[in-house]
Amino acid sequence: ACVPDAGGRRRLAAMGRLVPAKQFDVLIRVFAGLAERHAGWDLAIWGEGPMRAQLQRQVEQAGMADRISLPGRSSDARRELAQSHAFGPREMTRDGEDGLLVPLGDAAALAAGLDRLLGDAGLRSRLAAAGAVSVRRRYSLEVVLARWDELFASVCGTRFAGTAI
Repeated sequence: ACVPDAGGRRRLAAMGRLVPAKQFDVLIRVFAGLAERHAGWDLAIWGEGPMRAQLQRQVEQAGMADRISLPGRSSDARRELAQSHAFGPREMTRDGEDGLLVPLGDAAALAAGLDRLLGDAGLRSRLAAAGAVSVRRRYSLEVVLARWDELFASVCGTRFAGTAI
């Protein structure tokens, strides 16, 4: 299980290309608004892109340089996310079951969801446990190979008879 660092800090992580479509500017604004209420949390946004300088200025102007970091690319994204206490890949999340989803661009909904997530250790624990089970169930090697087999069958009209190596 992910535990706070030696100073008792917890980390909310986000990861992606620093482009307008990812709306990291909204995340920074929302986190800055919640920072006082959730004093034990920091935000790390992993990635690179054309908005880096703009996002860094936004962090500094909000007075959040000690709480929000833009560490760049990671050579081990899995490790960075595993060392974080909350994150949310939308493509793999089922709302209310293994994560919380909010409408894109809805800063108020994002603030409400983050406030709930950062403030409720039991909720984080339940979502994390459900997420681990869900990811293993949906993305195991056997499941992925079966999906490829179905794709080949739909395209070629026959099932792949080979063996996975």
